[in-house]
Order: sequence, then C-alpha cells, then structure tokens
Amino acid sequence: MEIPVDIPVGLDIRIIPMAKGQQLLLKNWQRTNNVGDCWTISPWGNMPGQWTENARARVSRDVSCVKHWEVHRDGFGLLESALREDREITWFIDPVYMFNYKYRMKTEFDYERLSNAVFKLKGQVIVCEAICPKTNAVPDYLPFKFFRSSVASRRSQGNNTHSKELMYYKSAD
Repeated sequence: MEIPVDIPVGLDIRIIPMAKGQQLLLKNWQRTNNVGDCWTISPWGNMPGQWTENARARVSRDVSCVKHWEVHRDGFGLLESALREDREITWFIDPVYMFNYKYRMKTEFDYERLSNAVFKLKGQVIVCEAICPKTNAVPDYLPFKFFRSSVASRRSQGNNTHSKELMYYKSAD
C-alpha cells in the first residue's frame, strides 16, 4: 500500500522513495513485459487496469498468497536438481516464449531440454506459452492447450495487441 498511485507521466520510478522491490513492481506494472531499462511512468500507467487504487489494494491483499514463492532465473539448474531430489511441489514455469521476444538471450533456448525435465517432474506442473502473433504457429515442445486471449500491450485507446495464451498442465501424481 506504500506504492503511490496517480504518478505523473514521465517521472523516473527510481527517484520515488521506496524499496527496490517496490520500484521493480511498479516498473513492471507500468511497462508490460518490461525487461529493459525504461524506468519512467508510462502514458497509460494510471489508466484502469494499470497501477491504480484498485490494483494496489488487490496486490496488497494478495501478496501473502505468493510471498513464500521462490523465483529462479536459472531454471534448468533448479529443475534438474529437483529431479535428483525427487521433490513434489507445484511448478509454475514461464519460459521464454518460442515465437516471441527473446529478452536479450545470447544463446538459443533449449525447449527440448525443458520438455524432458517437465515430463519427469513430480507434483503439479503449469507451463505457459503463446501462439505466434505473426504466423499463428503453435509451439509443440509440450502438448499445450489454449488458455485465453489477453491484452499484451496497450498502444492507444482501442488499439491493443492481444496474446493467444497457451498452457500445459499436469496434475500432481
């Protein structure tokens, strides 16, 4: 609840006196899929569905639901060590989408390695993906099912791009 709302467009988030985690949350909320260096409040940042009083209240209310989660960037190391330890937990895997922006990756992502690990995991497994926005190609490294269409970015009023989201789900063994 300490993260402000109605912040002026163009303000650098890093000068707002908050913890680094709060700054990162606001940065990513302001800029969909923002892995870059843009730290300014976007023109759409105060619009409904973005960082508003309602969004702040919802995040504040729900933060306890995810506070215990572990986030790992070295996913393969974690997955492979989990296979050795035979851990049965819930896995939510959000890899680099096959037909999307590669987030400054210097090497090609190993989708076959991911699918091999996913099939061996114990516990509940959820993997996200998306249909290619240009060709409608469907990633086939896992048996994905259509999940939903969602707004991927807001360019101007009535000119939003949508992502056709996919999901692979395996229930706990």
